[in-house]
Amino acid sequence: MVELLSPTKSADLLGCKKNTLAIWRLKGTGPVFVRVGSRVMYAREDLEKFIATRKRCSTSDVGAAE
Repeated sequence: MVELLSPTKSADLLGCKKNTLAIWRLKGTGPVFVRVGSRVMYAREDLEKFIATRKRCSTSDVGAAE
């Protein structure tokens, strides 16, 4: 079963503010999200993928760490 998290819990997991997630949704730069009725939710699996794709070995890296 897919575990869906609210924007508040998702922001806590990512270490950002709930408003940052809203901005990322608007720009299309944040984690994948789903709408359940009028509510925005995030699958824990998608948040984990989002984190994994942003791993870096140094501040000058533009791609993911290997």
